Amino acid sequence: LTRKVRDAVRDPEIDGIWFDIDSPGGAVSGLEQFVLELAEFADTGGKPIYAWVNEQACSAAYAIASVCHKVYGPETAMVGSIGCVMAHTDITGALDEAGIKVTIIRSGERKMRGNSVEPLDDVTHTKFQASCDAVRDRFAKIVAMGRGITAADAMKTEADWFEGQEAVDLGLMDAVVGEREAWGRLEEEIDRNKRERRTAR
Repeated sequence: LTRKVRDAVRDPEIDGIWFDIDSPGGAVSGLEQFVLELAEFADTGGKPIYAWVNEQACSAAYAIASVCHKVYGPETAMVGSIGCVMAHTDITGALDEAGIKVTIIRSGERKMRGNSVEPLDDVTHTKFQASCDAVRDRFAKIVAMGRGITAADAMKTEADWFEGQEAVDLGLMDAVVGEREAWGRLEEEIDRNKRERRTAR
């Protein structure tokens, strides 16, 4: 994605960028770096960047949408989930029932803590929670930067998801419109930019 956006920003034949997003998010390596670079392109690239929610942009997918110039979707569009989740699976009970004994041999008290064959200890739980909270905090700040709302308002959503007009009312989307109209608004902005450039000459 980063390479494609960089190429699109540099290509003089490309006048605008359109993200067609339909994703609940997920575990994504490199997301924050991509989103921050996309936000920089939105500020300095000179080309409109629109996100079309088709029909879900939640969690990591919403992080991408949130830094685009405009976020549009239909009434059924689902956005948000501004938070973080981690899951720890403790299979010790199943191992005991199966008669399987696992012996952990570690050098370094904290090595491999948080694995599934040992109960989750308090120290590791605290570290996981702190990491999760830190990701949510950074996510809220990214949304605030892109959507022009406060990080506190983003945090108040409590990582819930929102549809249609409610998402617009919260500042998470710009408008509830059909895809054709959203695309038309991008074309209008591109045409307006071209006219302004010609006038500036």
